[in-house]
Amino acid sequence: MEPMVNGEIQQEGLSVTADVEEFRPNKSSQDLLKDMYLDACEDDSTSTGASFTTKDAIFAGKKESTRFRGLWKIFSKYADISSLNGVPFIMQSRHCLVKVAWSLLLVGAIGASIFHLYYLFSNYFEYQKYSQVQLKFDSLKFPAVTICNVNMMRISQKRFASEEIQSLFQTEIKWNSSNKSLNNTTDSEVNKKAYELDNEEIQHIADDDDLVPDMSNPCLLEWVKDKERELCQHCSYCWDQGQLSNSSLYEIDDYFQYLFNKQSMDIRQQIGHQKEGLIRMCSFAGRMCGYELFQQVVSPQYGNCYTLHHENFTSRKSGIAGGLELILSLETDEYTPAITSDVGARVIIHEPGTAPFLDDNDIAVSPGMHTFIALKKVEIIRIGEPFSSCISESHTVLDYKYTKPACQKACEQMHIKDRCNCIDSDLDQSMTNTTMSQCKSKEDLKCLYQVRCELETKKDSCNCTDLCRESTYEKTIATLQWPTDSYVNYIRPSVCNGSKPPSFCKLNISNAALRDELVKLNIYFGDLNYEELADEPNYEITNLLSDIGGSIGLWIGMSVLSVFELIHLALEIIRYFSWRKWRKRAEKRKQDKEKTKEGVINS
Repeated sequence: MEPMVNGEIQQEGLSVTADVEEFRPNKSSQDLLKDMYLDACEDDSTSTGASFTTKDAIFAGKKESTRFRGLWKIFSKYADISSLNGVPFIMQSRHCLVKVAWSLLLVGAIGASIFHLYYLFSNYFEYQKYSQVQLKFDSLKFPAVTICNVNMMRISQKRFASEEIQSLFQTEIKWNSSNKSLNNTTDSEVNKKAYELDNEEIQHIADDDDLVPDMSNPCLLEWVKDKERELCQHCSYCWDQGQLSNSSLYEIDDYFQYLFNKQSMDIRQQIGHQKEGLIRMCSFAGRMCGYELFQQVVSPQYGNCYTLHHENFTSRKSGIAGGLELILSLETDEYTPAITSDVGARVIIHEPGTAPFLDDNDIAVSPGMHTFIALKKVEIIRIGEPFSSCISESHTVLDYKYTKPACQKACEQMHIKDRCNCIDSDLDQSMTNTTMSQCKSKEDLKCLYQVRCELETKKDSCNCTDLCRESTYEKTIATLQWPTDSYVNYIRPSVCNGSKPPSFCKLNISNAALRDELVKLNIYFGDLNYEELADEPNYEITNLLSDIGGSIGLWIGMSVLSVFELIHLALEIIRYFSWRKWRKRAEKRKQDKEKTKEGVINS
């Protein structure tokens, strides 16, 4: 038996020698023996129908290492071909300290790259922007121009007004008649006058319960002159400063405004100034334009206003010759006494189709003056989401194109309507699309002030944002005295020409009186160059990708192809584990078949 054993050993040794000779150029004998050893372990572990032998017991502790043999080969192969810096040194180095050092360097570089990438992505998702200013030149569409006479109601039409307005004027006449000699009265006589009046005429207004809170306050007459105000201070019903204070609602002009806006739209249009009386001459770029082109707009502050806009109005040259020229007749003889304190007109220049808000950015023009308004267009272009929440031009606010002021005023009016069940007479009623009554009682006004206060402290409650594209107009204003005495007779026929000439045309008034009736207005582009203020992304996706490549290239030497190498490595690992799982299942099925056969034979 021993020679046979020795023969087997010798034969096996020859086999080993042959194997060694065959792989000598690629592997050392130590590595070759290690592979054979692991193969033997694997062969023994997969043999079927055999009992647990002595050889299995010897190599039982090594079975776990065989699981990672194929995985180790995959990583070794990747290390040989990887373009990722540091990985080949980790896999190929023979000394443990070198492997640890390169591993630490690689982990540190990966950590630094991740931190750098976090900074880059944070910078990108902040969506920062910057404004770029460009100077462009082109023919320019002429903006809309809205004109209002500062007098809300023609005094000759007061018979068509409400009884409250007529009563107010009767009270005002009595008050004026009782104070004709007030300017000639000494200060010591003022006190005596106060008791003689006994508040009777003033109390006529104060008895109206629908006016404002605590209508026993006779100091509504704060529109009067200094001595009249001093007289009012002796009244016995002056307003308590601890209550709703110093609002313009308690002054007579605002009370008149309240009564005026309380009337129907048809009455307001009828008793206000008409466009054929206000617009006496109109021309654009040297071509005449009639008052028929003006569209009526009713303002809560000024009554009838008129807007001029035409699609064909385009300025192709700068200066007065390429703009709009108007001559206005103010009809000062129609001004309401003690109500209208100023003489002139209000002008607002705005984008076509937008609502004119005369208290926001209007221009006052005076009689007897030639006013020049030179415009410079500024076009603003904003970036939409995700850089800003601007709104496109297609949005509207009721009957008007969207603007941020229109949105804010409509929002304020809607809040007042919903909370107080009334509307604010100071705001344009067209912003609500409702016929609800105005706020007038004490409870209404308290609610109104509370809503206003809340909206002022919570600016974002209305969620009104800017337009993505809008145009604004910078204005340069100059004035000259107009007309000269010699020019009055020249313009009188053209001003008085028309179906409804103003009343002064029928009177032989002086040149100075005529000067106080007329306003000349020129609106034009001072230059056809315009500014385009456009938002641009401060950090675009192309910049992000470039910086990502620079970051990972700087820290770990990766490129796009290196990413695909990692993907290929992941697929190889998945393939390896899938193969092992399939192999185990196949071996298990084989073992089950062998056991079944043995059971049949034994039986």
